[in-house]
Amino acid sequence: MNKKLLTFLFVFIAFCLFFAEEYFRLNSNVVLKILTPTMFQIDLNGNRKPDDNETICLPDVTSYTSNIKADVTELAFKNKLPEKDLIALGYLAEDFASKTLLDKEVKVNFTGENTSQCRLANINVNGKDYREILTQNGFAIKNNIPQNQEAFSQQLEKAKGLDIVILNHRNNKYHSPDCKYAKAARDTVTLLRRQLPYNAMPCKVCLGENTGSDDDTILKPVPTISGAGDIQIYLTDFTNRLKPDTSCISNICQTIVKNIDETSETIDMAIYGWESVPAVENSLSKAKERGVTIRLVTDTKIPQDKHYPDSEKITALADEYRTDFNPESKLLTNYLMHNKFMIFDGKKVLTGSMNFSRTGLSGFNANSIVIINSVHIAELYKKEFEEMLSGKFHTNKQPSEYNKNIQLCTSIVSVYFSPQDKAISREIVPLINKAEKYIYIPTFVLTHQGMADALINAKKRGVDVKIIIDGTSSTQLHTKHHTLRTAGVPVKVENYAGKMHMKTMIIDDKYTILGSMNFSNSGENRNDENMLLIEDKNFAEFYKDYFNYIWVKIPDKYLKTDIRAESPDSIGSCSDGVDNDHDGKIDNLDDGCKP
Repeated sequence: MNKKLLTFLFVFIAFCLFFAEEYFRLNSNVVLKILTPTMFQIDLNGNRKPDDNETICLPDVTSYTSNIKADVTELAFKNKLPEKDLIALGYLAEDFASKTLLDKEVKVNFTGENTSQCRLANINVNGKDYREILTQNGFAIKNNIPQNQEAFSQQLEKAKGLDIVILNHRNNKYHSPDCKYAKAARDTVTLLRRQLPYNAMPCKVCLGENTGSDDDTILKPVPTISGAGDIQIYLTDFTNRLKPDTSCISNICQTIVKNIDETSETIDMAIYGWESVPAVENSLSKAKERGVTIRLVTDTKIPQDKHYPDSEKITALADEYRTDFNPESKLLTNYLMHNKFMIFDGKKVLTGSMNFSRTGLSGFNANSIVIINSVHIAELYKKEFEEMLSGKFHTNKQPSEYNKNIQLCTSIVSVYFSPQDKAISREIVPLINKAEKYIYIPTFVLTHQGMADALINAKKRGVDVKIIIDGTSSTQLHTKHHTLRTAGVPVKVENYAGKMHMKTMIIDDKYTILGSMNFSNSGENRNDENMLLIEDKNFAEFYKDYFNYIWVKIPDKYLKTDIRAESPDSIGSCSDGVDNDHDGKIDNLDDGCKP
């Protein structure tokens, strides 16, 4: 066979494959969002974003909804059912629709008719008509009558067993589904009672005086502080802090103030940004007045970042100050100085995932912070700090030395810095590959391909892998949570106003990984970061209990459904005064929160 014929065959086969792929893409569209069990946003143009003409409804059929604003009176009357049972049915129906359709490729057959809300079309998923699937499972309604009475009755029994409540974000009160005060509220969410914030209060009208936050069906918080002596870990529970503040009543804020007040000589701070919390600023001012030297390193972009409006206040307190600005390299300047650590008197280190802001210091965001009393570890952080203070950032820094297997009481601690130590590839991935029982990951983002591949392989060999990611990161371009889910790895997207801001991994009741480094290519290879690997059974079990507590509080439907960070689905986000999705709009000014 001559070369021309081979070339022709190669080009022809490539053309056929391309045509087949394009044909499949144009005739199969991904479901982006479930609005109701019979109304969806479907990606018709392949841009992975819901556009104005991509809201689709099933013709001639409706379903139940958990939306208490919907008028279910006639439906309840015809079926001789309490409204609260129909709302619970709606919760089940929406969960079923999410599991059946969300992120799935479907075929859309338009009827040629439109309504004011949507385009009418029949949907086919996995070769089956979705309307028929909905009917078979008891969730289809026509003319207010269930289309499959037997299946409907089965679903109704399940619904009656659900403990559904309505949480009013604005006043943190919860109601029965049929409560008139719930219907009158502007900012509510329907959820299981166990997902309530622990400090939520019952409506005395519909739930009575004796049903409070001590109810056994509301999950009790787990401990958030562990350790004593040389090392302590602090966690923050963002499910109970629906609004940030500057009061400094959280354990971590008070601990920072205490450590500043006890410092006599030097405070070295490498922090991504600064937002005023008076108690912390006052403590630093008093430290400077008594002769403590304050040295500071921040990211170049922070003084212009609207989320950190008070950076000038902290720089004014510093005796020495430098940013990662590099006049010879715009590329290096654009990398982040993303650390969040403090060194006290060259003896003690405070580090972790928490930004020095009201959302961090109040416990509104979920963060992990560790305080280590060790001259050896403080020296490692001081060397890293002084490299940055001298102008060496990012790829200009030297690899760490004498940074592994440092004994602290019952803990063995190793310290890594980015980008020089390549912590994900050299340390985290090998640990994942050796994991035997479980890997639990509460993290802001997961975009590192090598780490995702290792987690998928761990799942395949029988390791219990579970991941919680933040709502905003679930919409990032390079997020790996869709890939992980497809491979069978359970990934939940959190549904609270505060961010899941941790960068943590817990392995086999043995290892705890935490720090400032996101599990991303930038976190490993570009930004200035720090990461701790702690080998200690007690800390691993402590963090595992926290992870499982948060895992249960997040509804299982968010194993499939992604969250808009500022929307009624994200508990508290429409009344917290925070621009949760960084689009310049807050609360009811945001499109996701508009009625």
